[in-house]
Amino acid sequence: AQLVKEKVRIAEIYDNRSVAEQNSVALSWDLFMSDEYRELRECICPTKVELNRFRELMVNAVMATDIVDKELKVLRNGRWDKAFKGHDESADDAVNRKATIVIEHLIQASDVSH
Repeated sequence: AQLVKEKVRIAEIYDNRSVAEQNSVALSWDLFMSDEYRELRECICPTKVELNRFRELMVNAVMATDIVDKELKVLRNGRWDKAFKGHDESADDAVNRKATIVIEHLIQASDVSH
């Protein structure tokens, strides 16, 4: 919110929404994807599917720290309902969905509590 108030250029890049969070995601992902971290990346996510899943988890976890954006809260609550209100999906997808949304809520709670 402060970056938006100060009309910092980076706020424009992210349409004045979750500026610090989106910038953190962009910087950390660029670093993670650099050659310097190739071996780590191959250990964490050896396939393209796992790389995409890891990125989704990372983005959702970082964005969970934005407690001001009401739209993000609505989306997060929708993901919670989808994960825990029994939908037809594979067991792996269900576990991944539940784990991701629980991580998001834990991160949000820890961010609020400090």
